[in-house]
This record gives sequence, structure tokens and C-alpha cells, in this order.
Amino acid sequence: MKYIFLFSLCMIVGSNSFAEEVGEEPDGALNCSVPNPDGIAFVSLGTTVFRIPRENVNSHSNWPSRALVLPDAPDPSQPAGCYKNPRASQMLFGFNKKIDDFEIEQYSLINSAVDYFGSTYEDLYKKFCQDFSGRRYLKNGLIGCFSDRNAEASSGLDEIGLYRVDPSIYSTPFGQDFIVNCIPSASRRGIYCSVSYKLYSTVNILYRFFTHKISLENIIEYDGMLRNNFSEIVVSNYEWGSGDGI
Repeated sequence: MKYIFLFSLCMIVGSNSFAEEVGEEPDGALNCSVPNPDGIAFVSLGTTVFRIPRENVNSHSNWPSRALVLPDAPDPSQPAGCYKNPRASQMLFGFNKKIDDFEIEQYSLINSAVDYFGSTYEDLYKKFCQDFSGRRYLKNGLIGCFSDRNAEASSGLDEIGLYRVDPSIYSTPFGQDFIVNCIPSASRRGIYCSVSYKLYSTVNILYRFFTHKISLENIIEYDGMLRNNFSEIVVSNYEWGSGDGI
């Protein structure tokens, strides 16, 4: 499971390849003072650093974070992507990837010091449940609110709505509610749902899925696996320099 997921992350792309820009050795290795693990580059979203397969890292420049000022890298003289000089990015993303038997349609890790998706979902859920009386209770603890469940059920769209699980059952890393927002797919391929919350101090996660590929009954289990896989590629307690940054 871990390897399927690790090699699905990509950096937001540009015109030149990572290898062309930093000038790798003929054998594909970066000229780092401390050799990177085979095939790995270090990429930062804000101050959060990830280990990413180098073949998946493309960008037109060493793009600094626009969401917050980064401290200095431990050794800015090293090529971007070395452990001591992580390559700054705004987003890491992937599409149509499987983790075990679950298939996610799209996911992104977004550099931001503040949350802007998860909080919006919390407010939307509260208002939706105040305005509409339809409810759906799932075995995994999710409670859905609906505008008109009977009418939607007759057309096979009874999963449309907003879902929340009580934090005592399942919570997010920074205390936001775990909320799933489900709408009809514009392509008429079924019900399209999205989840977003703060995953790390400078990183928000956003992912989307179809309920015929990942059921609402399984989404909490899936989310837990997703977090476990990200924990395999994040660098814990990365030590930045003490300068003013970029």
C-alpha cells in the first residue's frame, strides 16, 4: 500500500524538468553533500517537508511559498531538492490512484498557514442542518443532512448532502470536524464527494471521490489509511535555519 501511494504524488508542473533545472549527475543523482535516498527529492510546503520520488517533481523554478515566509534552508548552496535545501512548492497533487481496494479521484496537499476549506465545510454543514430536516445515519458514525431526501432517493441520488462524524468517533489532526460534502457529478457519473482539513501545520489536504468507488460507509477507514501513508513521506521535526528566509 505504501509504495502505490508514494509514487503517485506529483509537484505542480511547469515547463522544465527538475533534473534539467538543478543539473543532475549522469547517473541521475543530485549533487548533495549528504546523498539523498535513491530516487528521492525533498520538497517543502511551507515549513513541512516531504520525501517525493524525484521523477515526479517538475517545476519551472524554485517556486517559493506564497502563503508564508520560510526560514532559511540549512544549506541554500545545495541544489534544490537536497535534504539541506528542500525545494519549495505551493501544491502536491495526484489523480486516479488506488490505496488498497479504494480508488480516489483526485487529491492535493496545499501550502497554507491557515485552513480555508475545512472551516468553510463546518459552517456549511451547520447551516445546512439548520435549514433542512432530512437526515441519514451511517454505521460508521457519519450523520448526513439533506434538502429533500425523499425526492432525491426516487432519482437514485439519496447520498447527496453534507456528512459529519462526531469528533469522539473520528477527528482530524487539528481538531476540525471531519465533513464530507457530496453533490451530483456534472458528468453524470454518480455522486461526487470532497473532504478537506488541515493535515499539518502549513498543509491542507483536499481530496475528492465517487461514492461508487469509495462508499460513504468506508470513507473514514480510507481517510485513516490516507493519513498513515502521508506520515510515511513527511520529514518529522525538520530543522530549518534561523535566517529571515525567502
